[in-house]
Amino acid sequence: KRVVGLSHIGIDRRDQDPYKMMNRKLFRGGAILDRWSDAEELIKATSPKGNPLEVKWTYTIIRVGDLRGNGPCAVVYGDAMLTLVDNAFDVRMQDVDMEPGDKFDGFTKRLSAACVMNRMLTSSKVSVLNQTFSLISVGPVPRDRRKGYDVAKGRSPPPIRDEEIDEAVQPKGKEEEQGSVGGAPVPT
Repeated sequence: KRVVGLSHIGIDRRDQDPYKMMNRKLFRGGAILDRWSDAEELIKATSPKGNPLEVKWTYTIIRVGDLRGNGPCAVVYGDAMLTLVDNAFDVRMQDVDMEPGDKFDGFTKRLSAACVMNRMLTSSKVSVLNQTFSLISVGPVPRDRRKGYDVAKGRSPPPIRDEEIDEAVQPKGKEEEQGSVGGAPVPT
């Protein structure tokens, strides 16, 4: 069994700009990064200790940047310019960058965040168990990968593939540990 938590980048850097400003007590009704941190700590504190291959359940926390993009269904904003900016973001930023911990600054495509969280539920890789990852969207992708897509007309780029997520999450320069971890069945 798995728990996948969605959090925000900047949790470990709450005392540095721009996260210090974002975490003010007055911003959005309270210190939002403190709340995200409390949720992460609750998951970590209640998770069973020991070898991830032998415990009842494991967790993976995905820290995302500010969410951007409309995904496959256009979100209707009061401001048409925001919709156009998010449509362009969907087409230009099709790749992701992931690292353990809290390393990045930037935006995360909504569809990529959903795909990564789903992959963390279905993955059989030991390297994602009881870990925290930062996720941002990167790009722009080469022009030939952007050709023909127009989110406003219903032609969105395809979601990021599981193989690309596995490659992004694999520790750099290391082979995957062997283990028999069963992932959840992939939804069809």
